[in-house]
Amino acid sequence: MQYLASITDNFVFTWDLGIVVFLAIAVFFYGLNIGRKRLIAFFVSVYLSVVLIGTMPYLETATYNMTEGQKLGVEIALFVGTTLLLSFLLSGSILWSALRISGKEESPWWHSFILSFVTAGFLISSILALLPASYYNNFSVLVKELFIFNDAHFWWAVLGIVTLVLLRRTKHE
Repeated sequence: MQYLASITDNFVFTWDLGIVVFLAIAVFFYGLNIGRKRLIAFFVSVYLSVVLIGTMPYLETATYNMTEGQKLGVEIALFVGTTLLLSFLLSGSILWSALRISGKEESPWWHSFILSFVTAGFLISSILALLPASYYNNFSVLVKELFIFNDAHFWWAVLGIVTLVLLRRTKHE
């Protein structure tokens, strides 16, 4: 707790924190607007995109002659494109019966609230995980602590799984 207080003592709103806050707010409001069912599809598509981009063969070969910045741009574009494509493809799939999600949108508002928060955090940490470690020095301490260091990407992923499990509808509902 004292460590968190020391981080916020001389708090300065930096460019990277601004981008993170903007992205978090955008995903958060997007999640609240699309509802629980589509938000879960988006959330699962982020997970699948992390796996697909992380294991994509020939990506290094295809970007061999590119600068580091261009490679990063290609990876982020592939990640975002794959996430959006999978989100579209997962809508109305067998995923719903596996997660016991009904066709009607009857969940409490706070389900979407929590899922939006977790989705935003995992998406931000996933994008930042694509960056080379040499870029990390350019980020503020708060962004590094919440989304990059201390295995933050792993913990955001675990938090997402736990959230899906805890917010899963039971047959009694």
